Formats: sequence, C-alpha cells, structure tokens
Amino acid sequence: MKFECLDAFQWEWAEVPKKFEWTRGDYIYIPPFTTHQHYATAESRLIMMSNRMVKEMGFDWFDQVEPAPGFEPGQK
Repeated sequence: MKFECLDAFQWEWAEVPKKFEWTRGDYIYIPPFTTHQHYATAESRLIMMSNRMVKEMGFDWFDQVEPAPGFEPGQK
C-alpha cells in the first residue's frame, strides 16, 4: 500500500497482490488490521502474537475470510 499524509489522507492498493515465501526459522511481521493469507508447501507451524493494547481496545478478533483448502474444522 502506498499512502501520502498531506492535508488529506490518500492511499492506494498495489495492482497485483504480493506473495512472500517463508521457511522454518523466518520471522514475519504483519501490521495490525492487515488482511493477509498464509500458505505452506510443507507441514509448518506458525506462532502468532498480538499486542496487549489491541486486546484491551477490543480488537482481538479473528476473521477467516475464506476457508483454507483441505482444512476441516476440528482436524488436527
């Protein structure tokens, strides 16, 4: 996303979504309130953290925009 903070706030989305490959041991930072999707080419573990202030403000919800391919609720 590109933005300018002048007298009026303006922003625009990238024309094409970006995909970033990640592997074991990588650190990933995703800004708060950013819609994103995770993909893995092999079995992976993803540990997610959020700021306590976000929870205190009542924004600690999770929205699943669409189901992950091959995922069944209750599956481990």
